[in-house]
Amino acid sequence: MKPLPWHLVKEIVDACKDSGVKKIVTNSGLGVRENNFEAYFYSKWLGEREIINSGLNYTIFRPSYIIGKNDEFTPKLIGDIKRGLLTVYGSGEYVMQPIFIGDVAKIFFKTVVDRTKTKEIFDLVGPKVLSFNQYADMVSKVMIKKKLIRKMPKKKFVELEKGIQEALRNEKMTSAEEFVVRVSNEVSKGAEKILEKEFNLKLTPLEEVLTKIF
Repeated sequence: MKPLPWHLVKEIVDACKDSGVKKIVTNSGLGVRENNFEAYFYSKWLGEREIINSGLNYTIFRPSYIIGKNDEFTPKLIGDIKRGLLTVYGSGEYVMQPIFIGDVAKIFFKTVVDRTKTKEIFDLVGPKVLSFNQYADMVSKVMIKKKLIRKMPKKKFVELEKGIQEALRNEKMTSAEEFVVRVSNEVSKGAEKILEKEFNLKLTPLEEVLTKIF
């Protein structure tokens, strides 16, 4: 989850220029902008500036959570649900706009192979905005339908600050940076329609995505 240090982005950009690379296609992060000074987002903003100011062509994607079988978020959530006790940091009402990895792969393929447009930035988001609590409930219901669990898990609410402190002490837990991203409430309503139009595809509904994960 940690962003690549922006000065290393500069080295990569310089190497691309030296090697004759014509275009860079990369992921940044949803919420990256000039006035977002949270370390995770600002580091990515500086990296974006290196690419934009390089003179090379580019397509920069700013993704929300990219979900699939082995993503960085859902497997841990599934494990907690199977144990019957889901730890929710903060209120759980912070929102997200997850996108299916299969859709992301199609978009990247089209960007590299088919598109001639240059110097573009897209918010890479799915068709549904929902809270963490809603996402956890959706996952739980699919697991019940698939007979992987028998009932909805109990939720244990933990203060966000306590969760961050625990993460700083235990590297095996969710990192402090991931906490910041999770509660950032970054969504981009309408961006999904732009993606569908620009890349000539229909984004996979979240309910269908979850059935693909199991």
